[in-house]
Amino acid sequence: MITFRKIFNSSLFTINVVAIIILLLSAFSDRISPEKASLFPFIGMAFPFILLINALFFMWWLVFLKWKQLLVCFVALICCWSSINAYFPFHTRTENVPDGCIKVLTYNVMGFHHSNPHTRKNPNQVLQYIINSHADIVCLQEHRSYNDNKNLLSPSDLKKALSMYPYSHFMQIETASPTLGIYGMSVYSKYPIVSTKKIPFDSTYNGAFLSEIDIHGKRVTLINCHLETNNLSNEERQQYNELMSDFSSSKIDRVAGSTVKKLKPAFKLRASQAEKVAEVIRENSNPYVIVCGDFNDTPVSYARRTIQGDLKDSYAETGSGPGITYNRNHFYFRIDYILHSKNIRAYNCSVGELKDSDHYPVYTWLEFL
Repeated sequence: MITFRKIFNSSLFTINVVAIIILLLSAFSDRISPEKASLFPFIGMAFPFILLINALFFMWWLVFLKWKQLLVCFVALICCWSSINAYFPFHTRTENVPDGCIKVLTYNVMGFHHSNPHTRKNPNQVLQYIINSHADIVCLQEHRSYNDNKNLLSPSDLKKALSMYPYSHFMQIETASPTLGIYGMSVYSKYPIVSTKKIPFDSTYNGAFLSEIDIHGKRVTLINCHLETNNLSNEERQQYNELMSDFSSSKIDRVAGSTVKKLKPAFKLRASQAEKVAEVIRENSNPYVIVCGDFNDTPVSYARRTIQGDLKDSYAETGSGPGITYNRNHFYFRIDYILHSKNIRAYNCSVGELKDSDHYPVYTWLEFL
C-alpha cells in the first residue's frame, strides 16, 4: 500500500511539473512576438485554465501536507504573480475618490447597438449609459451613425445627446455608405482638445488616434485604439458557442481548425499595430499619457504588454476579479483597457454591466500627481 502511494504521488508530481512548465510558458508568453512564434499567443490565451490546473495541484499537496511538492507549486505561482495579478487582481474600493480626479470611460459601442435615434420616449440605451456615466472623457470604438436614414442614429443625434461634451473628435475608418453609415472611433471631452493625429494602421476596420488634451493646464496625451479583430465569422462564432455547450471530438477538430486559421494572422497584425502605438507613446513629449481602447487581446498577450510598456493598467492596479469585458459567444476575456503613465493614480477601475453591446464599458477615476 505504501509503495503504491509513493508511485502515485511520484507520478502525480511528474504531471504537476509538466503543468508548471506549461504555466510558466503561458505566463511569459507575452514577451514573444507572434511574428516570431505563433504558438505562444494561444498558450497565453489559455493562461486562466492552466493556472486553475496548477491551483488544484497546490490544494492537493496542501491537503495531504506534501511540503516539498507544495513549495515547488508555491514558487511557480510566485514567479507568475505579475500575470496572475493582471488577470485576477483584488482590491477594495476607495470610498472617497480625491477631489480633482477625472472620470475616464472607454467603450466599444458596437455601432450603438441597433442605432435607434435617441429620444426621451425611446432612448438609445448605449448612448444613455454614456450620458448617465458623467465621465469627463469618453473614448468610443465602433462608433457608427447614419446621415440618410431617419430611423437610425445620426451625427446630429449624437451631437445633441452628448452636448455636455464641448470638445470631440471623430476619426472615420470606413468609407461612408447609406447601408453601413459612417464608421470609426471618437473621443468626447469636457476639456479642450488641442490637437489630434491619426496613428496609421495596416487594417481596414480598425485604427487608432492621438489627442492632446489640456486638463487644468496639464498637457495629456490620450490615445484611443481599436486593434485588429479576430475576424471570426458569425458561423464560426456560433460553432464555438455550440462547442462550449456540447464537447465532442468532431466539433473540436472542426472549430479548432477554422479558429486557429483566423487567429494566427490576427495575432500578427495586432503585434505590429501594438508596436506602432508603443512607438508613439515613446516619442510623446507630454508628461501625462492615457491609453484607452479595445485591444482584442487578453491581459497575458504581446499586444497588451507592448502597448503598456512602462504604463500602468488601471484595472490591474485598482480593479477586482477577472474584469471580463467581452460578453458574447463564450469568449469571456478582459480585452478593453485604460492604461496610464506612472504620474497618474487610478481609483476604482470597474466594468459596467450594460449588455447592449458585445463589450462592457470600462471606467476609472484618474488623479494627476
